[in-house]
This record gives sequence, C-alpha cells and structure tokens, in this order.
Amino acid sequence: MIGPEPAGASPCTVAVDPTLNRAHQHTAGTPAKGWQTGTEEDPGSPQTRQALGRYRAGPTTKVGVPTELSHAVRSAAPGRHGGVSRRHAGDVRKFEGITTRAPHTLGPHRPVDITRDFVNHSDLLAKAPSLAAGMAAADHSPDSQLSQTRHRAALVASWHIAPGSTVLELGCGQGDMTAVLAEAVGPKGRVVAVDVAAPSYGEPVTLGESAARLAAGPLGPRIDFRFGTDVLDPSVDFPDSTFDHVVLAHCSWYFASLGQLRDTLARVRPWARRLWFTEWDLTPASDDQLAHLLAVLIQGQTEAAGSQGQGNVRTPFSREGLLRLLPESGWTADGSEPVDTEELQDGDWEIAACLDLVSEGRLAALPEPVRQLVLSQVDVLRALAKPRGNRALPAYSVTAR
Repeated sequence: MIGPEPAGASPCTVAVDPTLNRAHQHTAGTPAKGWQTGTEEDPGSPQTRQALGRYRAGPTTKVGVPTELSHAVRSAAPGRHGGVSRRHAGDVRKFEGITTRAPHTLGPHRPVDITRDFVNHSDLLAKAPSLAAGMAAADHSPDSQLSQTRHRAALVASWHIAPGSTVLELGCGQGDMTAVLAEAVGPKGRVVAVDVAAPSYGEPVTLGESAARLAAGPLGPRIDFRFGTDVLDPSVDFPDSTFDHVVLAHCSWYFASLGQLRDTLARVRPWARRLWFTEWDLTPASDDQLAHLLAVLIQGQTEAAGSQGQGNVRTPFSREGLLRLLPESGWTADGSEPVDTEELQDGDWEIAACLDLVSEGRLAALPEPVRQLVLSQVDVLRALAKPRGNRALPAYSVTAR
C-alpha cells in the first residue's frame, strides 16, 4: 500500500442513490468500509458490481474505494455470461459446466448485396427492452443492462448488417453486443462470438452462465460462443471471406498494447469483408466529460508506466490513433461517425476504477516521479468529479473494408 492519501485530499460527503446501476465487469472485491446497504441492492457490493459488467478483451478491475466520492460514483455492477437444450446442426460439446454447439463448417458464400438484402434495423431499438431482459445480468441490474443494450442496438441499427449475414465478434464478453447482432442477422444468420476468457470467468454471473441464458432463448441457434479463444493463436483459423463482418465494440482499450490490437486486426483481415469498430472518443465534447477523460488517462498512464492490472482501461488511444493503425493492419477506413452515449454510466464507473488505483496500492510500483504525477491528477479528478451522474465521454464508430 502507498499509505494514507496525500494531505489536502479531503473526502466529500455524498448521498448515495441505491438505484444507480453499474454495467461494469466482474471481479472479486469487497465493499468499502462503512457502506450502508440500500433498500433493494448494495451498489458497492462485489456481487452487484459484477453482475452486469461489459466484459471485453480482458479481465477487469474491481471497484471498491474507501472514499465517499467513490461510493457515489460506483453503481450497481452488471456482467455478460448452461445447459443448452436446443438441438442444432453440429456436435455438442461440454466444458466448465456449460454446453455449446460445436462450430459449423463456415466457408465462402454468396456476398451480401446491400441493395437487395439490407433491411432497416431501426426496429432494433424497439426490441432493446426484450433483448436486455434476456440477459442473465438483467436479473441483477436491469436498468444498466437496458441502457447498455440500447446503446448497442443504436450502433447496429446504423451498420449495414443484413439478415442472413455471418458475423465474427471479438471480445464478446457476456454477450451484450452478441445478442443485438444475433437479432440483426435473423434466423438464417450466424454470430461467432469470441473471447479470450474462460466460461468460468465472472462473478456472480459468469461468461458461461450468460452464454447459456442466451443459448437457451430464441437467439441461441444463431450464436456460437467460443470462450478461451485467442485469434492470434495459430490454431485458430477460418477460410478467407468466411464472415461478412467482424465487430469490435468497446473492447479495444482492453488490449495489452496497440501492437497486439494491430496484430489482431491484421489476423482477422482475410476472414471478413468489412469491419465495424466502436470505442470511446478521447476528445470530450463538453466540460462535463472531463472527469471521465481524466480517469481514463490516469489508468492508461499507470499501465504504460509498468503497473499492470486487470482493469477496464489498459491501452486507451484516440480515434485518430485507430485511423493510423488500420492501414498498417490491411484495412481501409470508409468513414467515422460520432455515437451518442448520453444514457451510459461509464463515466461514473471509470472514475471509481481510477480511484481504486490509490486504495489498492498499485501506484507503489510506479517510478516516484510518475507516482507523484498520477497522485496530482487524482487530486484534480476528485475536484472535478461529481458524486454521481458524471457524463460519459462521446464514442465513435469506424467502418473499414
């Protein structure tokens, strides 16, 4: 531990809203000392924090900071993750307590003709409540799950993903985006959802449990979950043009480095015709997004300086950084659009995760000049951040071929 907080970092007293939900990730942790359980659920408990998280391309950090500010910005936690009773073509395999379909043989097929096949998916927004209700994490934090599903439905509604398409999703986690993609491709389409984590990962809802819930529902026959799968592993391969689309949605900051992301994009380039990519934008659109920005940059600096953890933010980069990276990996960007994030609570979650860096002692591993710089930035973050309701950064969507 690095000891007590620096002088001058006085805590603030806040009123905690027990209904504020959190859709973060799933890791073990304990509530901060002195937390008072709400009437319905404890937003600071590890069970609630982990219930609805958006697991991405790597494990995540717990949120538990012994300060009043972090109590308020920490909301209920959602996660993404059975016996599968559906019969489907292909063998059935069991591992780690869940049953999944073995992958179909995917090969080259007729390219989707957008003018002939594309259907307006604006009705995805209307279906968001039912899609969210079908997620296992919704049992723990339904409001956060709904906002996350709505966000992804709006994204997919703007993409040219036709019914009958095949989609490769990287960093699927508990399947927030997977469910929306499966709805978009329809009963004749298919989503191969890949994640490096094991199906047993996550608490109290594991990836496998979330996948089992989806597999047992109406979208199950359209989804092939493949956990514990790294596409950079030479044993993972698909024929050229197997997929119409490859999707990375809010998972790229979890990569260990830009080099790893570049290699991954290059690896999947022959497999798919088009890339749909979305991530947070480091350029704030308003002053009330500065706290989220600072929280992201502090976490990124800490990782870059050698104190590596399992946090939600490991390698933050700008939209311009992605556009520079795409040609290096064989992709040609077609365009970039802003994405609305008004509903999302990620600003609160990342502020709490950033404050965890101080309480967990991770800063002790940093060189002293870097540690002092980060501590000063944490002081600024405490001054900027509201107890709750911190506005999330904007996001962007990039298409490439």
